[in-house]
Amino acid sequence: MTLTSIGDMSRSFMTLRNGGQIRQRLETLSQEMSTGRVKDLTAHLDRDAGRVTELDRGIGLAESFETATQQTEQMLGTMQLALGTIDSSREHMFEQLSAMQGQGTLNGLNSAANAAQQGFEATVSALNSRFGDTALFSGTATDRSALASAGDMLASITAALGPAVTATDVADAVDAWFDDPAGGFRTGDGYLGEPGAPLTRRVSQDRSITIDARAEDPALTAILKAAALAVIAGDEAVALPDSTRLALVEQASERMISAAQPLTEMRARLGEGEAEAERMNAFHAARGSALTMMRNDLALADPYDTASNLQATQARLEQHFIVTARLSQLSLAGYLR
Repeated sequence: MTLTSIGDMSRSFMTLRNGGQIRQRLETLSQEMSTGRVKDLTAHLDRDAGRVTELDRGIGLAESFETATQQTEQMLGTMQLALGTIDSSREHMFEQLSAMQGQGTLNGLNSAANAAQQGFEATVSALNSRFGDTALFSGTATDRSALASAGDMLASITAALGPAVTATDVADAVDAWFDDPAGGFRTGDGYLGEPGAPLTRRVSQDRSITIDARAEDPALTAILKAAALAVIAGDEAVALPDSTRLALVEQASERMISAAQPLTEMRARLGEGEAEAERMNAFHAARGSALTMMRNDLALADPYDTASNLQATQARLEQHFIVTARLSQLSLAGYLR
């Protein structure tokens, strides 16, 4: 019979390796016993490991959309604040214009015109609001401000008046500046954003929120027009009869009233988008939590099996130490006795 043996160094190496494997297994089982979760999930699930990959993908997707919907909700909330500022400014301008108009004279014109200029500037500033690096009222051109500065716009409007003398002439010139495709507002002196398709924000794999509030919207330019008329009425550099100035104040006041409803409708549309973003945010948060719970359930370690394996591994380690100790005592002298 052939007898195969190994050298002392090889035996020592094998002993160390076996001992290391047993201690590593003991460490793994101890960790699983204390945490209640398996350490190697792929090995634990074996053929069902693909479920973990699918769950991880779903969790990542839910977290991604949850972040996107949160940002969209916050962005729409910031837009609502900006429109609220504009509406408050509109109401203040109307109050000042109505107070001056009720006197039937030019007394208080400077005060009303100053209020209108401040309101114009406040409206422009609100429409140039940003959410992080995103311009809110520029349509899809989110990298640039929606409007030119208030001072530049008013200067361009005044220059476009030409020989206007009557209130109708002035109002027509202001309307043309804002509405005519060849007017200053549309050719770089006013609106700087993108006039094309509205901005959309994806909030799920099959849903998007459309944001159509742009600084060029008639609901917003109506307020700028009314404020511009009041500013012109009080501008001494513009040669106008007193009757024309009073008529401009009256028109500006009436336009401020008319602008209220379209602005309210715009805010309502934004509110619908904000509510949808909030609903989708809650949906993605709930879905992510559910998928995470499912993944955690797959990783649970059976406490009975773990305890049994831990006890068996401890026994193996003890036997390993006993055998190692006995082997270390073997010698040729002892064998020959």
